[in-house]
Amino acid sequence: PAAPSLQRRLDELLSHTQIEFDSNQATLTAHGREALDRLLPVLAQAPHTSIEIGGHTDGFGAADYNKELSRRRAEAVRDYLAMHGVAHEMTAVGYGASKPLAAGVSRAALQRNRRIELRVLDAKR
Repeated sequence: PAAPSLQRRLDELLSHTQIEFDSNQATLTAHGREALDRLLPVLAQAPHTSIEIGGHTDGFGAADYNKELSRRRAEAVRDYLAMHGVAHEMTAVGYGASKPLAAGVSRAALQRNRRIELRVLDAKR
């Protein structure tokens, strides 16, 4: 039962904040690092889980470029969490623009699609 509640807590935290990166980069902004810092205590409560870190981009630009950028961003998140003591099995995946949350090209829609998602895969106990 650790996995569903962990997922719920991660989703709740991520719904209030965005893990931000410099434009067209895989470099976390100060705000992005703060967002990850808020996840650290939650992740520490369920150390025996496997987590997928999924990077997503908006639909602008070449698909290959977006997929690569989203993968590098997911890896940056994985590396940051690992550097701060998160010992989970973490997989970084780049989805590019293949799983949009919002349709259209409004600024809000594009921002919703540029995101990092953490998905709890399973609890290993």
